[in-house]
Amino acid sequence: MTIQTTTWTPDTCTCTVTYTWDDTVAQNLRVHTFQSVVTQGAEHSALPGATLWSTITLENTTKNQIQPLVQQIAPGIDVTTWLQQVTWSFSGSGAARVLTVNFGSLLTSAQKAQLQTVCDTTFGTGKIIIQ
Repeated sequence: MTIQTTTWTPDTCTCTVTYTWDDTVAQNLRVHTFQSVVTQGAEHSALPGATLWSTITLENTTKNQIQPLVQQIAPGIDVTTWLQQVTWSFSGSGAARVLTVNFGSLLTSAQKAQLQTVCDTTFGTGKIIIQ
């Protein structure tokens, strides 16, 4: 067993944390264990360490789950197009931040409405705004 330490700044905020993980465990089975806050961004300034960790990992995971949901609704959109045309941002602060994903003309109004319904069901109403 070799415990590794990683310093991570998610692409969802300006916080930086360290966590540990066992490199002998398969990647899909690994557990990342919070260790410390290196930098705490203004958007999460009121959150204590362990709550900060769970909040930023949830925000990052949620953002990353949008693209596979889009593939179910509009399977012709490839990852390159997604990365070039879709923008996202968070608003609010603390654990109650809201993710806004802007698809521009990449999705039709009907597809956006369908995706909004899926997001509301999957993540909770008001957690994600699809534009």
